[in-house]
Amino acid sequence: MSSLTRILTTSRLRPTLLGVITLGFLTSNAICAVPVTEKDAIEIVRAFCERANVTFPEAKDVPLTKRLGPATRKVMSGRNCIRFMSGDLSAAIDCDSAELTFFMNGYRMREIGRTGPPKKPPCEVLKRARQLRDCAYRAHKGTLKLSHITFTTAQGYWRAGWRILVDGYEPLYANNISVEFCESGELLSYMCRRWCDTVSTKVGVGDEAAIEASAPAAEKIAKRFKLRKRGFTAAGAEPRGLFVLVPNWILDPDRPDWEVMDPKGADAKLAWVVDWHYAHSDQFQGKVEYPMPPDVTVYVEASSGKVIGGSCTP
Repeated sequence: MSSLTRILTTSRLRPTLLGVITLGFLTSNAICAVPVTEKDAIEIVRAFCERANVTFPEAKDVPLTKRLGPATRKVMSGRNCIRFMSGDLSAAIDCDSAELTFFMNGYRMREIGRTGPPKKPPCEVLKRARQLRDCAYRAHKGTLKLSHITFTTAQGYWRAGWRILVDGYEPLYANNISVEFCESGELLSYMCRRWCDTVSTKVGVGDEAAIEASAPAAEKIAKRFKLRKRGFTAAGAEPRGLFVLVPNWILDPDRPDWEVMDPKGADAKLAWVVDWHYAHSDQFQGKVEYPMPPDVTVYVEASSGKVIGGSCTP
């Protein structure tokens, strides 16, 4: 029995047949009993290429290991991954879940560059985008929300993306899937950034209470970023809505690294996101050029009404 087979039979996975091997995705907080090896990672990429019908324009007999190049281990978006980087193919596989998190076809990327409007009808484009997405991703919980589908005229290819909802709520940070593909339907790249699977959905305070609770914090954040000294004054607040996010330390003046770069699902909270808008003060009157007013954002935990972080635009 291979190590990849042991992963799939000893973990709580819902399997999906991808080409020549069976892959699965974790239920919340589950961890594979046997970490993915480099050999397993290559087979995962091979199965994905077969399912997505990834073709190579030249030297078809070149082994996949040579196309991928040497493997390295790296933390990507908070996940331990095996990564292959080369000018031909690049890929990353989560060592714990056996999930493909990144793939790029360097062969096809070098060939794009056509200009002109798209020829495919929208329904056909969306159908192909979903097919390529599902070559690697199977949602084990929650739903996907289409965030964008665009055609880049200069390069001549399509981009499509979905937000991965967490228990019905949209994450504030990147928790998404994206695919890029040619008009012919050939895959250029795939990416899955998933940092959170589940969160407590208890809501103990409403949006008005969240605004009231956020006011002192908004003032502290404004002071930290010297908004008044820079010529800005508060112009009101409005709730953006409920989002899944991770607390940070923006209210702690001794923590310069207040923003969380790689959020961890274990720390996730459901919170009200309240935006405090700022406007130009009188000192900008008569000036031809002036900077855009910043926004202060405060995170208020939905269950308790406690301020758990925030942000400030430049």
